[in-house]
Amino acid sequence: MKKVISTIISVVIMLCLSLTAFAEPELQTPSDDDISVCYLYTDKISGTLSISNKAATCKSTVRGISGTTTKIVITQTLQKKN
Repeated sequence: MKKVISTIISVVIMLCLSLTAFAEPELQTPSDDDISVCYLYTDKISGTLSISNKAATCKSTVRGISGTTTKIVITQTLQKKN
């Protein structure tokens, strides 16, 4: 009888440990491919986030090196968390 009980307990423990494989996948977060920050050709960089009356505003300013930088692209995404 002890052998049957120990076998049942062993099976239950094995089943409990295998449940983690069926957990919900993690939320997708930005990867290194999604975010690219290069300071090589920049002279001055600033970024601000202001919140007023429950409204958030992002602002970025970048100045390139004169005579070197030909194009600057800035993308900001503000995500609301519940």
